Amino acid sequence: MVKGVFYPEDLDISYINKDIEYSKKAVDFINRIVRTKVVDGKLFRVISYKTQDHKLSLVLGNTSYKYFIGSIDKRFISNFGLKKLANPLSVGAVIVTSDCRIVIGKRLSKLTINPGKYSTVAGMMDREKDFSNGKPDPFKAILRELYEEIGVEKRHVKEIVLLGLIYNEDYYQTYLPFYIKIDIPSNILKQQLKCQSIFTKEFERFIYLKLNEESIANFIVKNHKQISQTCLGNILLFGERVFGETWFKNLEMKLT
Repeated sequence: MVKGVFYPEDLDISYINKDIEYSKKAVDFINRIVRTKVVDGKLFRVISYKTQDHKLSLVLGNTSYKYFIGSIDKRFISNFGLKKLANPLSVGAVIVTSDCRIVIGKRLSKLTINPGKYSTVAGMMDREKDFSNGKPDPFKAILRELYEEIGVEKRHVKEIVLLGLIYNEDYYQTYLPFYIKIDIPSNILKQQLKCQSIFTKEFERFIYLKLNEESIANFIVKNHKQISQTCLGNILLFGERVFGETWFKNLEMKLT
């Protein structure tokens, strides 16, 4: 886990327009694993990352959703090793409404990734949508997810901060955790989501936690087994920024 406060100017992203090389045997294996039709989106593969002088540097290449699903299969890892993992880059955000509520979704149980778990608004970065000035742009990606999943437009965003980097050990992929403050109160957002079901295709329902130490800590302790690894990390990093390091460490001890 990388902790920090990063704005667009603090990101240094290099992009290598090249796919990871797989043997024919590995490709055939993935094709057998991913038999059902999947939307084989074009994703970014994380090759490496580092932090230096309060900046986060990423080197990205190409992968796809199909290779992501295929390569995280335990049989694939056993046969071809960890170096052949797709390791796609995803983004997600703790969203805070104007009346100080945190928006968390309960994912549909039919989904492939984190079925039935509590999650932030999140998704994979898309090579067909998430470029700015010829470079991959995580800030653009999370704003896209914000609109696609809960219908909140960029004009309603009052603050957006990248809180670091999390490696998702459940799915062998890299996640960028954001904090986003919007100018919409929770009651209006609830009504909007009821009226616009197109924005809730990944979520069964949403909950709106009070933005205080006790409310968030109680939710995590009570539900941590049902919270996705990236959502949990995102909330913890956000909580540390808002409530301080002591809150973070105390909660970490309760979870171990």
